[in-house]
Amino acid sequence: MEFDCFLNKFVILAVEFLNRSCFVSSWCEFHVMILVAFSLGQFLLKFLFFMTQY
Repeated sequence: MEFDCFLNKFVILAVEFLNRSCFVSSWCEFHVMILVAFSLGQFLLKFLFFMTQY
């Protein structure tokens, strides 16, 4: 659960950082793609962890 909390804080920090550095539209799209990929990866990791627990 502590790891989950850390991940959520990291995501929030990443989003704030991306919002600040989002001054060029192409960079913005790139950041959004990274964020989406990261979220999907996080979801898959949680799903795999859940599957191995039970």
